[in-house]
Amino acid sequence: MAEQIPYGVAASLINKIASLAFREIGRIYGVMDDLEKLKDTLESIKVVLSDAELKQGQNATVAHWIKRFKQVLYDADDLLDDVFIKDLRRKRMSQMLESLKKDAGGDSLEALQQKLREELNGQNYMLVLDDVWNEDHSKWSDLRTHLMCGGQGSKLLVTTRSTLVSKAMGIDEPYVLRGLTDEQSWTLLKNLTFGEDSSRMNSELQAIGKEIAKKCKGVPLAIKTIGGFLRIRVEEIDQWSTLLHGDIWRLCEEENSIMPVLNLSYRNLRPELRQCFAYCCLYPKDSVIRKNECIQLWMAQGYLASLTGTQSMEDVGNNYVKILLMRSFFQDASMDENGHIRSFKMHDLMHDLATSVAGNDCYLHTEGKGIVGRPMHVAFETSTICSLDVFDVCKLRTIIHCKIATNLVAKLSFMEKLKCLRALDLSFHSLTQLPMSIDKVKHLRYLDLSYTELRSLPESIGNLICLQTLKLGHCESLVSLPESVGNLICLESLKLNDCKQLVFPTKIIIKLINLKKLDIEGCKAFEDGMPVGLGKLISLQSLSSFVVGNDKKDTSGKLNELKELDLRGRLIISELGLVKDAASESHETNMRSKKHIQDLSLLWGPSSDSSEYEIRKSESLVLLDNLCPHQNLRSLHLEGFPGVRLSDWLISLIHVVRISLHDLPNCKHLPPLERLPCLRELEVADMRSLEWMDYYENIGDVFFSSLEQLDFHYCENLRGWQMLGDETQNHLSLPPFPRLSYLQIVGCPNLTCMPSFPHLVRKLELRWSSSVKPMLETCMVKHESSSISPLSHLKLLLLWGVTGIEAMAEDWMKSLTSLKSLHLRGSSAIQILSRHLQYLPSQLKNLAISFDDDKLDLWKDTQGRGPPHALSSLQTIFFFDCKNMKALPEQIGNLQSLTLLEIMNCPKLESLDEADRRLTNIHTVGISGCPFLEHKYRAESEDRAKIAHIPHISIY
Repeated sequence: MAEQIPYGVAASLINKIASLAFREIGRIYGVMDDLEKLKDTLESIKVVLSDAELKQGQNATVAHWIKRFKQVLYDADDLLDDVFIKDLRRKRMSQMLESLKKDAGGDSLEALQQKLREELNGQNYMLVLDDVWNEDHSKWSDLRTHLMCGGQGSKLLVTTRSTLVSKAMGIDEPYVLRGLTDEQSWTLLKNLTFGEDSSRMNSELQAIGKEIAKKCKGVPLAIKTIGGFLRIRVEEIDQWSTLLHGDIWRLCEEENSIMPVLNLSYRNLRPELRQCFAYCCLYPKDSVIRKNECIQLWMAQGYLASLTGTQSMEDVGNNYVKILLMRSFFQDASMDENGHIRSFKMHDLMHDLATSVAGNDCYLHTEGKGIVGRPMHVAFETSTICSLDVFDVCKLRTIIHCKIATNLVAKLSFMEKLKCLRALDLSFHSLTQLPMSIDKVKHLRYLDLSYTELRSLPESIGNLICLQTLKLGHCESLVSLPESVGNLICLESLKLNDCKQLVFPTKIIIKLINLKKLDIEGCKAFEDGMPVGLGKLISLQSLSSFVVGNDKKDTSGKLNELKELDLRGRLIISELGLVKDAASESHETNMRSKKHIQDLSLLWGPSSDSSEYEIRKSESLVLLDNLCPHQNLRSLHLEGFPGVRLSDWLISLIHVVRISLHDLPNCKHLPPLERLPCLRELEVADMRSLEWMDYYENIGDVFFSSLEQLDFHYCENLRGWQMLGDETQNHLSLPPFPRLSYLQIVGCPNLTCMPSFPHLVRKLELRWSSSVKPMLETCMVKHESSSISPLSHLKLLLLWGVTGIEAMAEDWMKSLTSLKSLHLRGSSAIQILSRHLQYLPSQLKNLAISFDDDKLDLWKDTQGRGPPHALSSLQTIFFFDCKNMKALPEQIGNLQSLTLLEIMNCPKLESLDEADRRLTNIHTVGISGCPFLEHKYRAESEDRAKIAHIPHISIY
């Protein structure tokens, strides 16, 4: 098997030798000339490494040389690490002496099955089981019983590469995918190679490209891979021709596989990218690979180095991920709210490729898999017992994904043997303590102890001088950290989020001079404020939370600690109400220059002192003005702001996508948010002084041009939109929301005048004394620019305890032609159902109702016992909080499409009566908060037999 070239380690060694730190070491120990010679030698070797990797398959001598060289290279890396560690310790000892002179950190199968049933109950679903290999019919039959609780018409799509799988599932005639046509293959290849710019594609390239596409045999992954290869050679006809006439197509035929095509693309990656890709075979197939974790593991192995010397390792890693995604080595990227890559996956065939090229260096432990050679990187996929004794422990450089291999860390006696280890993941273990010998793992760069039961860390943790990443997130038993943590001067990422009992002297943090990421959200140690001197950590790029301190001795950091920090991503600044001198403390925060912050939350917090509240109320606008963010901001959350009006800078946020305004009790005016061109989501909650949403008429055609979701919560005095200077405004004088798809109005009884919202699709929710008037006016408005009726695409309508129902026209529901789900609460709302039932669309699938009377007539049965056309397709009915209901409606037995019946908090309901005998198609019944029913239909009761024909019965 081919040897994996440690190209990244070689590059890392060269950079290390060239660094200022090592040049200083060379001068101190008089070995500058030796270091320079070693650097030159490595530079020379680096030139031939890439070519050597490609030739080792044809030349046994080259392969033997690589194997020997690799061991020497790793030994050199360990040796230089030892020198570096000793020098750091020497410096630390000198600093300590100088200071003395001056002073004289799972679920059961049954529970998972129950959770699956709850998720699918009555829901129309389409379940995709991709790349199935199970050929055991009994396992499929068992799974099938858990899938039968879904709605009628649910679909199951299974993809497999084995005909035995389809037979085991009882499928006689599976759909056999024949691949793309030649024309489709060329279209895909052309789009991947040229994108939208086809001007560079001449007739000769087109002719060759079509032949290449044909040779891919309609396999999309092969086409995507070739497209990535050709994208950087779009004008090199000779390269296209060489590819067309190359041997890889013959190899594909001989192997009956596209692996040679994938291998070609791998060989054309830059050498430093090859090793990063190969390392990812440590993740089990179909894993969701978290980008930040992957990059930190690459860093730990020394695989990331800036070509220019100016990029950080994180930036290099981010660039690698983007390239590997673009070249189809990674796929299915998941983005966060700001459009940044959060995670990705690898296609199974790409995983096979990574495993192949990694050779014996990487070993993913799976059931029944034997160990070949002496792997250096180990991960675990199954809980099969596997002791580290079977490995050459002294050579291991990675041990990750150990959470299911619990036997590995039973005693942690192996710590002293891990002399070369760079990455160790012990997360999710019932681990209560680390041994003092942890410092023997002196080369460690990455240590994940998240979700463990650790109560403290040993003092020796501070000797891990090379440590770059330390994760202690969600260690809810962790109560203290040793002061030696401050010795981890190479630490770049520290996670302490949700350590709810952790208390330690936070001044330790300011000693971590290279810290770039600090996650302390939900960490008790910082709830009273930030340490003084935090602003000196000028490398800090990510700070999840900044807490304003309430310390009268001035031992907590002020807001101006933020001045020199070039933060990015998400930042929460909380307890702003504790700022004593708003003008001076916030003036130097320099927030306007922090162009990389994309998600900002400004939280004032409660105050029990009325005099203090008045002071902070008067200074709040000055404070908010000084916290003006950069225009690049994408998300803004304001909470507890006590001022009367908001800062004008809100309307300068031309890229903002989300704005959330919570608990602004005195705010009477909002700036003209309708001007913001990118605003998609707006939430306004608990603003009791707000009466009008100001609207400026003369702003051209700009009126919430991108707004898709709007939420109003408990703004009891909000009346609607007011054109500036006009209190006689009505909805006809306002433009409609052009793109609004989701509207929720809760506890806003006076909100009666607002723009129409004809294009709602996802949801319209009116609750708790909110008026139906805006909805009715929207239904009545005819928009000349569209032939489609208002609300004709709406899928979900929820009316709970609303007002103004008596004003509803008889046929108001005619517009709701796409309605799938209807939720009604209150006797007056139920009248809607009986009064306008004939106007409901026939495709209504889900009905949820709550009422106060003791009985309910779903419809007046004047034409036999059949249900009205509107309910002919109803699949789910949900009765909730019907406090006085004594019996289910008789008509429910006529709903032959009904498959799910759910009853919650109906304490007087004694029996299912007709339902237990007449609902022959029902497959799921859920009962909770109904004591009579719970007793009557308990598992051991005689009445349970009456509903025994129902496959799934859940009683909580």
